[in-house]
Amino acid sequence: QGIGILAIVFAIYFFGLRMDYSEMEVRALAFTTLIAANIAVIFSNRSWTRNIFQIIMTPNAAAKYVVGGATFFLILILNVPFLLKLFQFERISFYEALVCVAAGFSSIIWFELYKVFKTQSGKLSKD
Repeated sequence: QGIGILAIVFAIYFFGLRMDYSEMEVRALAFTTLIAANIAVIFSNRSWTRNIFQIIMTPNAAAKYVVGGATFFLILILNVPFLLKLFQFERISFYEALVCVAAGFSSIIWFELYKVFKTQSGKLSKD
């Protein structure tokens, strides 16, 4: 999972550089992707037999607080001038943030497919 996250974050980073984004914008894009990918891993690892959509729909207070806190602080970091300067980020657009979130969540696609195939072959036990 970590290698998948690394690959996606590098892809976003180098894509940003290739598209002539500033270094501070690219840093913000990569950070946003990293946070989104880690949230995706938190959800994905809650079950080895259910898919990500089933997991998200299953209530879990701890996951709600962790994901809510991470999202809240990410929004603060990306919008408060003092925090932007502290992290040496530049403001990114809502669309760019959505692309980063999609990229971050795409880092677990391979693991979700693995779970489906292992569950169908009967090699994973039930939760």
